[in-house]
Amino acid sequence: MGPQEEDYHSNDPQPAKRLSGIVDNVWEWAFRISSQSPVQPIVNLGHGMIEFNPPPFIVQAHQNALLKVDCNQYGPTLGRTRLKTALARTYSRLYDAPLDGDRNIAITTGATAAILSSLMAFIEHGDEVIVIEPLFNLYAYLINFVGGVVKPVTLHPPTDTFRSRMLADDWRLNMKELGDAIGPRTKMLIINTP
Repeated sequence: MGPQEEDYHSNDPQPAKRLSGIVDNVWEWAFRISSQSPVQPIVNLGHGMIEFNPPPFIVQAHQNALLKVDCNQYGPTLGRTRLKTALARTYSRLYDAPLDGDRNIAITTGATAAILSSLMAFIEHGDEVIVIEPLFNLYAYLINFVGGVVKPVTLHPPTDTFRSRMLADDWRLNMKELGDAIGPRTKMLIINTP
């Protein structure tokens, strides 16, 4: 082994430089805080982490699915045609717009994978991505991860905030503020429904 190889192997592996500015996300923070609490057990309702067994009929359905030959193999990378066709049909009716399962539907392993895949496909270093606040906390994390710049536009609460009940429809997006956020480096707008 030469001196350069020795130096290379003696250092601990370092994460990629693009990760240097990334901070913990809220899910990691909440897990760490809840696991350190002196009061246990704590049920985490934050992001769908179920801490109890599903009902027996769900367990039985999963067991039955494992017995089918077409359900225990890797699926097509872009999703099963039957599933994409059914989703296209459903959302075509819902949005009153023709959708094609192969061109307009993407099947991913969850929302985070879908968002990251979209950002990786379209965002170059320095491109701006407009997000509507309040937002899913991973949007900013993933935008920064791919080298994009977060451009937030905030929803405005209703002026009558003293009522007993406030609905999602009561919040308003100021279209002028949205228009002002669009600039020469804007590449994407993430429309979310928290």
